[in-house]
Amino acid sequence: MITYNKHIEYLHELKRKIMLHRHRLTIIMMLVILLGQIDLSVPWVVAVGAMMACAAAAYGPVGVFLAIPFGIFCGVLIGLVNGIGVAYLRIPSMIITLATNAVAQGLMVVYTGGFSPQDSAPAAVRYLATGFTVPGVPNAVVIWALIGAATVFVLTRTSFGRAVYENIPKMMFIFLPLIAVVMFVLYLGSGRFYVEHLLFFVHFHAFFFLCGIAILVLERSSSMLVDTVVGSGLKTAEDILTAVIVFYVPYYLYRAMRRVYGQGRIVTLVKYSLLSIGYLIFMTLTVVGLLAYTALTL
Repeated sequence: MITYNKHIEYLHELKRKIMLHRHRLTIIMMLVILLGQIDLSVPWVVAVGAMMACAAAAYGPVGVFLAIPFGIFCGVLIGLVNGIGVAYLRIPSMIITLATNAVAQGLMVVYTGGFSPQDSAPAAVRYLATGFTVPGVPNAVVIWALIGAATVFVLTRTSFGRAVYENIPKMMFIFLPLIAVVMFVLYLGSGRFYVEHLLFFVHFHAFFFLCGIAILVLERSSSMLVDTVVGSGLKTAEDILTAVIVFYVPYYLYRAMRRVYGQGRIVTLVKYSLLSIGYLIFMTLTVVGLLAYTALTL
């Protein structure tokens, strides 16, 4: 028990040291907050990335070369779990990120076997964290500035970023017929034609996009009236509407399935769960296809 407690204290100390460089995460956290979400998994996602990078460095020159990419890759995997949970499974961001934070901490305890890690950070990692490429300016600040500039540039100035937004309607044009196939399979024997399932999803997504337009109107209006009583009220209304929609849209789909297809609660809930899995798979494939198509047609 003493060894375990000392190990936990060591991991928390490592996390605190890593979070001293948290300013380079502010851009990503800013984007999360601007999207109306919250990420509570940052402490241990960062710790996992750092510890896995150090672990990779123990495997000779190749491990040292791959240490930083491998640490980033581990962080991306946890971020992917968070993203899927929030965007597709409709789990509130506070819940899913708190869960992944706890899981990440547990994985590090299991990985180290109850002992302090014996690996050390490679020279490149130490240089990026504490070195000075520009005299008087820490590398952490330089990296923060570069990431911020790249983010703004890609979203606002590149043809790729603009093309992605322009191709989203094409993506939905492909996605809706695909997800209608899933519904057709789930309701085989119901006597309904494929086009009926397609129309069902057209109406559902029309409702979803209408909610999105309402939020967008409130967001733009509050930004134009910033620092005013009306602007504050519109911002509050936007936050409330966003919270309501996050919880209501999944329920709306469930109720629509019950009303349109007329089956019981349990059967509909099972099919709703299977539909959610199919939704996730086809949405992921469609987004990947969108990015590939955009890159190839620039």
